[in-house]
Order: sequence, then structure tokens, then C-alpha cells
Amino acid sequence: MRARAIRAVLLCCGLLLGAVATSQAAEHPGLYFARSDLPSLRREAKGVKALQFSRLQHWGDSRLKDSPPAEFGYEERHLENCFSAVTNFGLLYQVTGRGEYLEAGRRWLEALLDEPAGDAGYFTVAEFAAALAHGYDLFYQGLSPELRARLLARLVEMTELTRQGASDSWWAMIYTHHDFWIPVAFLGIAGICLQGEYEGAREVVEFAASELGKAMDLLGGKGYWPEGVADWVYGMAPALMFFDALKRAGGEDFYQRAWMKNTARARLRHWLPGDRYLYLGDSFPSGRYGVLGSVSAHLSMHLAARYRDSHAQWLALREAHADSAENAWYALENPYSYGTRVPVRDRERHGLAWQFLWYDPSVKPVPPDTLPADVLYPNWDVALFRAGWGQDHPVLAFCGGHLLGKAGTSAWQAGNRVLPDGLAHVHLNAGSLYLWADGRFPLAPPGFGGRDGRFHSTVMMDGHGQLFKADHTGRMTAFESAGTWAMAAADLTDAYPEEVELDRFERTLVYLKPRTILLMDRLLTRDGDKKYIRRYEWLLQTDASAARWSAGHSSLAVLPVADGNGEPWLVGRVFPSYRYYFEHQSLDRPDGEPLNRALSVTIIGRMPAAVQMASVLHAPAPGEDTGWINRVECLQEGSSTALAVPDGPYFIIPTGPQGRPPRTVVFAVPDSANIPAGVPEKGLLLVVGLAPQQRYGLEAAAGLKGKARRLVISPQGEYLSSEAGNLVLRPGDTSR
Repeated sequence: MRARAIRAVLLCCGLLLGAVATSQAAEHPGLYFARSDLPSLRREAKGVKALQFSRLQHWGDSRLKDSPPAEFGYEERHLENCFSAVTNFGLLYQVTGRGEYLEAGRRWLEALLDEPAGDAGYFTVAEFAAALAHGYDLFYQGLSPELRARLLARLVEMTELTRQGASDSWWAMIYTHHDFWIPVAFLGIAGICLQGEYEGAREVVEFAASELGKAMDLLGGKGYWPEGVADWVYGMAPALMFFDALKRAGGEDFYQRAWMKNTARARLRHWLPGDRYLYLGDSFPSGRYGVLGSVSAHLSMHLAARYRDSHAQWLALREAHADSAENAWYALENPYSYGTRVPVRDRERHGLAWQFLWYDPSVKPVPPDTLPADVLYPNWDVALFRAGWGQDHPVLAFCGGHLLGKAGTSAWQAGNRVLPDGLAHVHLNAGSLYLWADGRFPLAPPGFGGRDGRFHSTVMMDGHGQLFKADHTGRMTAFESAGTWAMAAADLTDAYPEEVELDRFERTLVYLKPRTILLMDRLLTRDGDKKYIRRYEWLLQTDASAARWSAGHSSLAVLPVADGNGEPWLVGRVFPSYRYYFEHQSLDRPDGEPLNRALSVTIIGRMPAAVQMASVLHAPAPGEDTGWINRVECLQEGSSTALAVPDGPYFIIPTGPQGRPPRTVVFAVPDSANIPAGVPEKGLLLVVGLAPQQRYGLEAAAGLKGKARRLVISPQGEYLSSEAGNLVLRPGDTSR
């Protein structure tokens, strides 16, 4: 150990005489605040941020004697715990000047200095470098010249190692993966800390900013993170630290970018009552991920302060409460391990310092009730729908399955061949839907590890699922939000391998708010009648841990496992165009924990080359009489199919039944639409699937049955379809 210390001092002397820039060393602290800011911070610690500081100080006082691990081993959990311990003790030392915080922080730093050098292939070398940078910046005045020199030398060593990894390791340039964002952001922090003390610092900072700028360019402008809201926390924690320090250092202001301006709102749109999240991709219901990403309130606080965003502040304060709770299910130390799945303990350590630095009490929290209910993220072809923001308001997601995003796919096709290496945490979910209602998931995402399309509410054909390649993806073709209803349509043809020989596969979703979903699938093989489908599996996935499927005739239901006589979570009807079977599919982990519980409407045999599947799914309200589901009608007229949801009563409540006029949706083709005979003569009559912004006339036509009518394109037609190709022939009930 002594020999290593002597070598470090000699290395540092060499740096100071040769490699170090001749400019004066930067002032420390300087990453997130300067010495001149300390009087203001001390006033805040006793005033408007007294609560945040007292929680940080309580944490520090209770862990003054904590010992670092015997060896870090370049494990994420150890290095991230060390990074946060150094940060917390360093901030406490700066604000209070108390020597015990210096001693506690120094103990962690000396343990780092004793750790052998790592490999550039580990992205955790960047976490090592960032912990050293925070220690060097926050304890600078209290360190002996020898220890300061050792820290500087090791920081330069680890910064150069990380810089090498950012160019040639497995995580280099996989721009849509959090394992790229974390080390590059930490590299940038190390570079800013070294400015004026290491001649390569400027290049390191510029490189980190440039790489993260390229990555952000591929994410689109609406703030969406493709791996899910939990992974967002893990990636954004170091990124926001770097962006904050970079702006202070006079570098690019990333907060002016459109993606940054919208990303807090994107997270909020995944929020669910009960402070859980819609967990798409390799995410978790807690909306947190790993050790450093096991808390999230400080990120929402920072974005709320930057943009004066009252809705983000509302979310931040709710998240702060959850971050303080000792809930074992909130985050796992190593989410990749299906063996131990150890929960993160002492989660607060990773957010307390940042809550004190970033919280702005002048931003008043406002609930999100006034936000638009529905949103499309076009770069990722993901649509989110809401009936509202309360416990009794369902939330629905519909995915187009864009693996790299449109911008990323273009960059890959233009020559960035490593981008697909970053697809480890996105899922094959083209056409899948997920439904949350009344505190549970009747149609559930698989969460972490469920990449394959079989784990999602998708379709399997002839044993083939969707293909995990960047150029095999679905695409959203229509989206519209219209108050009491909303819709989205996707072309899923290219998500499947060539062996399936699809000519066209389209799925259209119509959400009749608040609780009813209509689905229409239309599939045609490439060679028409010459190509037969042998096995068609239409999958719906529910919560494997708490629910089971029941199905018979044309009806289906999701029932709770805990109460065999409990009310259903979901009811539905299916109307396939060919004879079918109900098939129950399940997978369990080796330890017996259920992984997925799927119901498949399965068609087996030599079926026609064209398959149509119409369905209605409904999340019943508590106490609802669901017998009406058996009165849903599927009406066919030529190439058009109508689903007619009958009138009430829908709900049995103490004051009596509540009625609702019928609602009918006609699924058309662009050039014309047949309105079948027998559709209800009142209530909503909506036609979807028409050509956008086209005029249509309504007429009786030869060959139609009974009172059937036809919409035909006519320049003088009285009806104009919307930009999404939808047409309301009769508005029906406009109440919610």
C-alpha cells in the first residue's frame, strides 16, 4: 500500500510538471456550487430547505462509522454506494465544516485508492472516476497535500481509462442504452473536475457533451425513454449531474434541448395512482432501477426547478415520500440476477444531497388533472391513453414496437452499425397493449427480462414471433384523441420475419372511455390463397402473480387468484373469422415464481390466407354488472366490420343503474366503408380506417343488406375525415 502511494505521488508530480495544463487550477468546490455559494447554501439549510438538509444530516450522522466494502470489485452496487457516500459526506462537510464528515468521506476515498485498476470494458470505471472527482472537489480544502496528489493521480488514471472505454468498449456509442449514458456522463463530470489540472480535461468534457448530444438527438423531441421509466432514472441520475455541472462550467446548455424540456412530462404520463408506474420495456412497477437509480425524486425536483414545472414538482414530492419508504420491492441491487434479486437497502443515500441542492420550494406543486389525456410519442410509435388521473381512471398503452426509434433507425441505416448492440432493454412489443385499472394490470407488461414477443399481447404466426432486428419493426399509422374516445392504428407487417410471408398485418385500437377497448386485426399473406397459415396465436397477457384467465364460447375474463369468487378484472368477447380454440399458456421461473400467464385465441389447421380478429375488452368498475358483454354484436358488411357496444345499464351502484347510449365503431378500408344493417340507431357511430382528410358521401348502394349504407369518396361529400382517417357520423353521448 505504501509503495502504491509513493508511485501515485510520483505520477502526480509528473503530471504537474508535464501533462498538466499551465493554466491555474480550477477552484474547488466548483462542480455544482462555488465557495462563494456556501453562505446561501447555509441559509437554505436553516431556512427554506431545512427539511431536506436535516434528512441529509441525519443520514450522515447515523453512518459516520460505516466501513467501505473490503473490496469494490468494480461491482455497480459497491461503487454506486461509494459514490453517494462520498457525495453526501462531501456536501455535509462543505455546508457545516465539521471534521467528522471529512473523516468519514476520507475513509471511503482511501478505500477507493487501494482498489486495483480496472478494465476499460467495465462501464463502472466511470463510477469509480466520478466518486474520486466528487471527493476531490468536495473535500479539497480538508485533504493533506499527499492525499490530494494521490487522488488527482488516480482520478486522471481512471478518467483516461473511461475515455478509452468510451471509444472501444462494448458500451461505446450504444446511444439508446442507459449503460452508455451512465459512464459518459460520469466521464464528463471527471473531466470538468480536472479542468486546469490535466491537459486532457477539455477534450474529455467536449467528447462527453458531444456523445450525449448525439444520443439525445436519437431520442426524439418529446422526452420518451425507450427502455422504460425505471431505466430512465438510472440513466438520468448521472446525466443531470453532468448537465448541471457543464452549464455551470460554461459548456452547452442541454436544458435548451426539446427532449430535456419534455422528459419530466413523459415520466409523469407513466405515473399511476398508488405511486407506481406503467412499466414498459425492461422496467419495474416502482419506476426505479438498480442502486443509483433506486430513488427518483431529486431528478423530478431538478427538472421542475429548471423549467418551473408545477406538475413535475407535484410528482417530485410524491416520489420523495416513496423514496423515503423502506419498500423491498422498489429496486433490486442487481436486476439482472434471477437468483438472489436482493433489494436495495438505504436507498435514500442516493438522493438526499441532490434533493437539497436541486429542490426549489418556490415551484408550487399542481396535480396533472389539466394535462391532455392522450399522447403519441412519434419517434418511438408509442401511444398512451388515460380516462383521467384518479384511482378509478384506467390507463392504456399501445406500442408500435420501434426498437431503435425512427431517428436511431435512420442513423443505423446511415452507417452507425453499433446502435443495435444497445437494444438489450427494449422489447418486441409491436401491436401490444397494456391496461391498468383500479390498482392492477388486467393486461400486464412482462417487465424486466420479457423481451420476446411471446411475453406481450401480440400475435404469433406459424411459430414465429417478432424478429429482434433493427429493421424489423412496426409503425404507427394513425392516432387521434377525441375526448370520449381515442384510437391508434399500427402496421405490424415488417415486425415479423420473411418466413411468415406477410403481405399486410394491421391492428387498430379504439378506446371508448373510460373502460372499453375495441381491437381489430387484419392479416393477409403475401401469396393470397396459395399461402396458408397453419397456426395463429392471438395473445393477451395478464398479471401472472395475481390473476388467471377464464374463457369459454366467445367470452373471456381475467379473475383474481386470491379470491375465486372475486369480481373480474377484465371481461371480453372475441370474433375470429375462422374456427378457433382457447389456449392457456404459462411460464414459471426455476424457483416457481410465475413469469407470464397468457390466453391465446389459437387457430390451428389449414386456414385461409386472410384472417380477421375483432374483439372487445372491458375493465369493469367495482360492482359492475357485466352481463351486457354478451350483447356486443359483430356486424359484417363486405370489407367493413362493425362492433356495436350495447346501451346500459352498465353499473350497479347503491343509487341504481347508470345507462349509456350504445356506441358503434365501423372498421373500414380507405376507399369506402359499409355501415352494416343492424347498427344501433342512436349513440356514437364512429368510422375508422378511412383515407385522411378526405370527403365522403353516404348513400344506399346495390348489393347491401337491408338498411346498410355506404360511405364513398366524393368531392362534394358532406363528411370530412380527420387527419387520422376517422369520421364521426353520429356523436352520441358526449358525457364522460
